[in-house]
Amino acid sequence: MASSQPIITKITVDKNLATASSSYGSGIVPANAFDGNITNFWHVAQIAGNNVPLPSWLQADLGSILTVGKVQVDYGPQPSSSGNIATDFEFWVGNDPTFATGSYTVAAHITGNTQSPVLVPFEVPATGRYIRYVVNAVVPSGGGHGWWSALMFEMDMWRY
Repeated sequence: MASSQPIITKITVDKNLATASSSYGSGIVPANAFDGNITNFWHVAQIAGNNVPLPSWLQADLGSILTVGKVQVDYGPQPSSSGNIATDFEFWVGNDPTFATGSYTVAAHITGNTQSPVLVPFEVPATGRYIRYVVNAVVPSGGGHGWWSALMFEMDMWRY
């Protein structure tokens, strides 16, 4: 008997095409979130007072138009990075890398998250060349440094 479940394949992302709303500095770049190495990460740039403007975002170019079914995000070793867990975030999928209004689908919107890693299956698979992870809120303190920020150790995606 054939399975009615779709076959899902992990998407390989060209890390060199990753972009973000900002980066903290040299070596802490968007590519780190797609390199398969959990010891390095992307971190959004901070402003005066160690605050980070939100929303902040991280984006992957999938290389071609794909149908994405789920994403897993990893905020790093816990509890040392607990101040960096996104509590409210979205995944946008589209064909316009600027994500102009009306050019994308909000594939998932998660609120109240306290987990890392967190696997987010899309209720309805979304099709596009670009996927943008948008951070709206994070745990307000922790990580041993007393401030909050948007970061990502690894982001993995699967397609149908």
